[in-house]
Amino acid sequence: MNPINKIKTLFFDSEEFFKLIKKETFKEAYIFSAVTYAILYLLIAIISLPVTIMLNAYPKIVAIGLFALGIIFNIIYAFILPLFNAGVNHLGVMIVKGKEGFLNTFKPSSYSIILIGIYSAVNAVFGTIYAVLNKEKMVALINPETITLATVPWGYYILMGILIIAMIIHTFIFEIKGISKFQKISKLKAFFAIMFIFVILLLLMIVFIILIIIFGIIIALIAKVI
Repeated sequence: MNPINKIKTLFFDSEEFFKLIKKETFKEAYIFSAVTYAILYLLIAIISLPVTIMLNAYPKIVAIGLFALGIIFNIIYAFILPLFNAGVNHLGVMIVKGKEGFLNTFKPSSYSIILIGIYSAVNAVFGTIYAVLNKEKMVALINPETITLATVPWGYYILMGILIIAMIIHTFIFEIKGISKFQKISKLKAFFAIMFIFVILLLLMIVFIILIIIFGIIIALIAKVI
């Protein structure tokens, strides 16, 4: 199956897709998911660059520089994310007594990031179209002095919110079904495997943010006393 049809199957028919990748090796799954994700984010960067320049958010040379740095960062990120996502999910799988090995967590976890890339690319396309058609609102957005309720691009925010919610639900369902199938555990166990580590990471992030705020307050108080 060619890559385009493979991605279409991934997006529209997860059950058929899982049959396709059943015998894939770690290398095959890793390279396909990472390269596809990198290509999608390269397209997002290309789509977004003209809008950045059009809105004069940065001088052109700075915008081009950020574009280049973004490409480098996203290529590196594309090859780290499948491993990180699968590693986090596999910790949860081990907690719920999944015993089919890391590869059988890696395949659905790594391919799920392609869904994130697709939704992000769609968001970039609609965002670019909206920015071109509503240039004044988008320009006002980067100038705090001109922002009013009338100039806020509500349409863009609503669309972005819908796409983000759809992305989270689609990706979550894909991972639950995939991990359940490949690890030979119930969908409920797969749900808890994904959620358990996610909740722990979320709590750690919240604690970290609270500690930073407390530290900042302490520093401010000390500075005021001095």
